[in-house]
Amino acid sequence: MKPYVARLTCLSLLAILGCGRPAPTAQPGANAATPPEAAVALTAPQTPVAALPPAAATLVDAAALPAAASPAEAAVELAATASPSAGPPTWPADKLVNARRVPGLGPHHKELLAKQGFFLAPLPRDKKGQRDVASHLFHIYERNDYLRFSSYVTADLAVDTVHIYLDTVMRNLEERELQPRLATALAALAGEAETLRKAAVGPGTADARRNALYWHIAWRLTVGSKVRIPPELKADVAAAAAAIERGTGSLPADLRRGALDLSLFKVRGHYTRNDPLSRYFRGLSWLSLATFATDGPNADVAGAVLAARTVAGSPKGSKALAAVVAVTNFLVGPPDGATVASAILALDKASPGWSKRSADELLQPPALQQATATLVTLPAATANEGRADPSPQVRMFGTRVFADAAGIAKLIEPLQLQVNDANRATLLPATMGALGAAAVLGSRQAQTLLEQAWPSAGHPALQQALAAGQKVIAGQSAERWHADAYHGTLDALRGLLVAPSASAPALQQSPQWPLRALLLFAGGWAELRHDTLLYSEPFGAECDNEVFDPPPQWVEPLPELYAGLQRVVKDLSKAVSKAGISDDRVVSEKVKMDADSYDRELPPIGRKTSSVLGFLETLRTISLHELAGKLPNADERTALATIGGTVEWILIELSDSETFLSDKDDDMAVVADTFTWRPTQQAVEVAVGHPDLIFAVIPGPKGPVLARGAVMSYREWLAQPGERWTDEAWRAALDAGRAVDRPAWARALYAETPGAVVPPKEPQYRCGPGSGSGIDAL
Repeated sequence: MKPYVARLTCLSLLAILGCGRPAPTAQPGANAATPPEAAVALTAPQTPVAALPPAAATLVDAAALPAAASPAEAAVELAATASPSAGPPTWPADKLVNARRVPGLGPHHKELLAKQGFFLAPLPRDKKGQRDVASHLFHIYERNDYLRFSSYVTADLAVDTVHIYLDTVMRNLEERELQPRLATALAALAGEAETLRKAAVGPGTADARRNALYWHIAWRLTVGSKVRIPPELKADVAAAAAAIERGTGSLPADLRRGALDLSLFKVRGHYTRNDPLSRYFRGLSWLSLATFATDGPNADVAGAVLAARTVAGSPKGSKALAAVVAVTNFLVGPPDGATVASAILALDKASPGWSKRSADELLQPPALQQATATLVTLPAATANEGRADPSPQVRMFGTRVFADAAGIAKLIEPLQLQVNDANRATLLPATMGALGAAAVLGSRQAQTLLEQAWPSAGHPALQQALAAGQKVIAGQSAERWHADAYHGTLDALRGLLVAPSASAPALQQSPQWPLRALLLFAGGWAELRHDTLLYSEPFGAECDNEVFDPPPQWVEPLPELYAGLQRVVKDLSKAVSKAGISDDRVVSEKVKMDADSYDRELPPIGRKTSSVLGFLETLRTISLHELAGKLPNADERTALATIGGTVEWILIELSDSETFLSDKDDDMAVVADTFTWRPTQQAVEVAVGHPDLIFAVIPGPKGPVLARGAVMSYREWLAQPGERWTDEAWRAALDAGRAVDRPAWARALYAETPGAVVPPKEPQYRCGPGSGSGIDAL
């Protein structure tokens, strides 16, 4: 059957038959109502595998796994030959049975394959040179399947899929649950603040007006211009909202003490998708960033007291705001420092009945002095390190200081003494980007690269600060690493930063493997920061095509990473249910098609969770078999050969699409700002671009084989003053060929891009979207 005929046949039966997914084992004519877990099992073997312990900071020791059968054990060493000495293994790059299918494989490529077993390469551009030929990792694997070329399935595919899952769950919760709850909370709180303002006739008059402005601005940002603002406040609220929405300008005089970087309100990440998400971003940013210092030159105890009084005096507003905090806690952990809730508790204890008093009564000098003495005892935010004004603050909606960020913060003070105009553009991204995060998490490789980037005069102080940052990480409790989705993912990623054991497969003993693992960490870390940027401190039917026996396949054998990612997904699913949000609630939307329309049911979170878990379990199971010395069997080879299509279906389901990814979802490139150099108002941006290629030597039944896979392309740079990059701007730069290059520390892994794989006489056609199969340049 021609490929386009197969596609039309599948699409016409898509909703009923699940066409395009690798079919689970079933008897002919069996009922198609297969549970989601089985539907995404990728025909993984049914051999029981003992459950792994929770993700830890060590890779699986292959010696602890079942003994391998001797013929396969030799093959699983990736056909490497090691000398009797303790030197690294080498790979017979001149004996690869399929190397002739990759034209342009030159001496440099062969040198890298012989020396380290793999190399990375940039994607080619399209025929017009206008953009990269692929925008997702799965595109490369779909192309491999079509070409019947061996795949090296990298852990990047798992990390990127879990990133999209987390981003999807957060986006769905924010749009469907949190934005309406926040709007309800702010309507009640703005009403309570207005009651306080109208009643103030004495010493609290000016501050009560400021408090009313504070809450009405938050309400206006979250709900939009349709809110009814009191005439006395309307002009100031409109002016503040306009400045915040522009990201530049100034706020009404005396609204708050101290400066506020309005560029932080620029909507970015997944919040640019629609108006409710954009409003949620700005409203929550206001509550998170417009804080009240309790001491120091910008102290605003009056503002903190009246804001807390507003929340305490509005049961409806307090309850709805607490619900928003509770849901975000299991996504990104609890707020850092003193929040409005802790301020209310402290004031209740120090002055019972305070929450029933008027603004005039609360701001009488004796009452204000008592409130000051109470609030200054609240804990300061961890993120105060490195701030020009490190005063304790009360935050209405506290931002989160993640463990890695708290560690990196130790580097800020000594770094300030080393930055100058000549080194700022390279020193800041290196130290405050993925290398800094990996170094505080314990990576020796990252620490060595950082030390090479640091000015020699600053080494002692920076090394001491790095040791202090590593101590912060060491001091985190075991519970912290699995208390929320952010730290659970970070814990899974940090396992990449430890050297493999002596019994690990030869490819992981390559001299460049630690750098490869560090680059994988960097891409995953950049995606994680992108997913949580709002909350982080600124700081089955078969096709009728012929199915060929797939060539040798291999998955990067990192079972602890896959198990750690599974735990993140499971824990998040449990937390969603515990919060009273049904995993299996069906949401419907009306779809217009020409002159007709129909109601479509969107897949619930529970089904999306099952899909991702099934995918990760397949990778984990095959990894364990590989580490036990077994080549992937026929079912496993099929699962890995079709991995691109499987992941594309998962992403289609995560994006609430029916058959194809939308324009917004059909691009993996994302960007996030992680640190601001305040002297010049420049932000460190970390990003993931379009996929890079990896070519690696894998074992095959007839000898070593060259396999191709996809990896994340990590980038970092220092933005222009006041600039905050959006995903859209970053993708436009990639398409135009104006993106920053890969960091210098990663370039040793790269070679020039070889030629496209020579197609076989009979390509492998599959049904379903298969959007990566037609990339001729690969």
